Amino acid sequence: MNETKSPDDGELLASLVKEAVIGLEFRCWGGFFPFQMATWRLIVARRPGLLDPLDATFADPPQFRGRGATWFCDTLAHAPDFLDREEKFMYWLVAQLPAKAKARGCVHAGEVPAFNATELRELARVTLAHADRAKAGGRIESR
Repeated sequence: MNETKSPDDGELLASLVKEAVIGLEFRCWGGFFPFQMATWRLIVARRPGLLDPLDATFADPPQFRGRGATWFCDTLAHAPDFLDREEKFMYWLVAQLPAKAKARGCVHAGEVPAFNATELRELARVTLAHADRAKAGGRIESR
């Protein structure tokens, strides 16, 4: 019998980040927008019902709407243990992109570098720990 192994949290976050960055114009990467979209989707996938499906628009700062948006934007996005890791990862990612992608203004699938699995597992762990604490503390607004 062939069983499909579901990805661990870090693998899922890696695939969500890759999905978020491919084709997204660099002008929309401010505020770490692609990483934040991936983070939102990670929480939706791993903590069903905690956040609404992603409804976001790039702005300065990025705008998220729906259940959990206030907590996500005002608390998680500014939590030092999350923000420091997010920032480090995104600066690393941009530095790895080929010059032709930077000149074009977006990245294609084959240009996304391999991610550090340990780093993304830690980012996922920190993200989900914040989500769990917010849920336990009643800090996610209800529908």
